[in-house]
Amino acid sequence: MPNQLLTVEVKTLSDQPVKVTAYSVSSTNGRGRFDILPNHANFITLIKDFLIVKTVGNEKTIKFKEGVLYCKKDKVKIFIEN
Repeated sequence: MPNQLLTVEVKTLSDQPVKVTAYSVSSTNGRGRFDILPNHANFITLIKDFLIVKTVGNEKTIKFKEGVLYCKKDKVKIFIEN
C-alpha cells in the first residue's frame, strides 16, 4: 500500500525549521489555489499569501508574503519569507 501521509518541512529566515507528518498541504501560486496530497507528482512552484498544513487532529495556517514549495516522493519542503 502506498504511503498515505506527507513529510512536510517548513523553513523561514527567522525561525527554526518545523517538520511534521501531514495529510495535505494547500497554498496559492500564480494560477490559483492548489492542494498537495500523498502520491502527488513531483512539483515545484512559487507560493504566496498562505500555507495550510493538515495533520492528525489539527490544521495549521501560516501567513506570509512569498516562498517556494518543492514536492518529491511524498516529501514537501517549503521555504517562506515572513
